[in-house]
Amino acid sequence: FFVSCWRHKGLRHTTMASARTPNTNVTFVDDPDDEASEDEVSEEEVPEEDANDLKNQGNECYGRGDYWGALEFYTRSINKDPENPKVYGNRAAAYMMLGRYDDVIADCKKAIEIDASFGKAYGRLAKAYFLSGDFSRSLDKYKEAITLEINPDLKREMDVVESVRTCYDKARAALDNQEFDKGLTFAKLVLKEAPDAIPFKVLFSEAMLYNRQPDQASQILGALMWDNMNNTDVLTMRAKALFYCGQQHITKATEHLTRALSQDPDDRNAVKLLKQIRHFENLKAKGNDAFKNKKWTEAIDAYTETLAVDPHNVRMNSVIYCNRAAAYKEEGMLQQAINDCNLAIKIDDQYVKAYQRRARCHQAAEDHEAAVRDFDKVMQLNPSKEAQAELREAKILLKRSKRKDYYKILGVSRDADERQIKRSYREQALKLHPDKLAGCTDEEKEKAEMLFKDVGEAYAVLSDPMKKRKYDNGTYDDGSGQMDADDVDASNVFNMFFGGGGFPGGFSGGGHRGHRGGAQFSFHM
Repeated sequence: FFVSCWRHKGLRHTTMASARTPNTNVTFVDDPDDEASEDEVSEEEVPEEDANDLKNQGNECYGRGDYWGALEFYTRSINKDPENPKVYGNRAAAYMMLGRYDDVIADCKKAIEIDASFGKAYGRLAKAYFLSGDFSRSLDKYKEAITLEINPDLKREMDVVESVRTCYDKARAALDNQEFDKGLTFAKLVLKEAPDAIPFKVLFSEAMLYNRQPDQASQILGALMWDNMNNTDVLTMRAKALFYCGQQHITKATEHLTRALSQDPDDRNAVKLLKQIRHFENLKAKGNDAFKNKKWTEAIDAYTETLAVDPHNVRMNSVIYCNRAAAYKEEGMLQQAINDCNLAIKIDDQYVKAYQRRARCHQAAEDHEAAVRDFDKVMQLNPSKEAQAELREAKILLKRSKRKDYYKILGVSRDADERQIKRSYREQALKLHPDKLAGCTDEEKEKAEMLFKDVGEAYAVLSDPMKKRKYDNGTYDDGSGQMDADDVDASNVFNMFFGGGGFPGGFSGGGHRGHRGGAQFSFHM
């Protein structure tokens, strides 16, 4: 997007454990000031440390990359001569290399206080403000530095700051317009130029959590909190990241917000987020209570309100979708329940409960193949005895679904007793009597013949306790629909049931389809 213009002549960076990692893009316009003092001291007159000697030793440490050593000598020099602006400037340069920008700012301000015409102090102060994430102050100081010192590097650095500010504004606008990919792209560019700037890290973390990376955002902000426990922007964004990480982090999120508000009771972002979290929790609890009390419609409405609190909090919302699916299922709205499970799984493709709930909805809707797929997924993700039992049951139901449903043919429930089965058969068989079909077309009569056959077949199985038991447990056939039994004549079943012969001009035993005598049905049981 743009090229950093920070340049420095031969400087090296330290890797000391106690120092923060400096920005590798950042270098200096000049080396620390190393002019000797006008008042040279003769060798015979040095009974104790000299401020100028201490400064020179600091410069030597700085030159070989020993910035902590440089700090020690510059500080001792300042203690000897607290009114020398150049030593403050040199110590600011060492602080800069260690990423201690607050200390850079303090030393540069002190140097300017002593000598308002000290141009290098303005340049370092401008850079420190930028690396701290303060565009406005940085640009102001660059303008002052340029008027005091002729240095082309200052103008190039100022152009970089302008470019980064433009990039920051684009990132902010993209996030506000819900263009989250674009916002993350610009936030990365900003952070690359000033990786220690707290505002830039907060912006980058916000972009990450909106791009469904709340865990990574939380880690970045958590590390940032070590040195910024009272920074309300850091606390508030970490709270939001935790809220986006899931239910188990809600308590910690509210603790962060409480701390932020103790620092600034009027922090609008913290106040808004705390209200949002509490509203979310209250609505979710309302939905859960309604569900426990079997008030399905109230539960659905409460969960729907919960989803509207923060549509971008996908991880929390996936749980609410799954909860609403349970309420839809109990209300008999199976397709809506399946749709909600689909949304939950789209957010989290490892969400076991969503697969399990969707499987049960498919099963209730008699889509047994889909139910088997989902229960199989549950077994892959979280094997358990319950999942194994449900998968086994789903496979049995799938096998049953591929054969004729005798209970459905007779219009009885699976727990119907012998009396109910007989009564239903009687009603169905009499309804299909050929005398009832006198005015029907050949096509309608043929359909009636097939129905009559199915009714007889169903009764022959369900009225026989042994056959019924095998049919119920899925062992009666091989799933192909071919019955493993003796041939049964449907009209004979009818005659035996009613204790009579065939029907005049209609169904009777002994004839063949198309013959005048009627139709005979035989099949393998």
